[in-house]
Amino acid sequence: MKPKVEAAKPANEQSCIIGQDTQISWKFSGIEKPQITWLFNGQPLPTNDRFHITESDDGTSTLSIHHAELTDKGIYTAKATNAVGEAEAKTTL
Repeated sequence: MKPKVEAAKPANEQSCIIGQDTQISWKFSGIEKPQITWLFNGQPLPTNDRFHITESDDGTSTLSIHHAELTDKGIYTAKATNAVGEAEAKTTL
């Protein structure tokens, strides 16, 4: 079974305060645990000390952004992939 997105409510837009920490979370489900990849404006998310990704056992992937900056504004995509297919969830920050 291909992964599917299970969000409590569709969070297509999220606001944050410059200089504060913010989080974006998506829950994915699939028979085979999907591999989650985060993208920013369609590009792989840069790995640095401000972006931190955690995954919980229930399939929730959370992107934490420390001290949000104006340049963090854009479209964040979490892509879940397993052997059967893929699903993606997007939110605009």
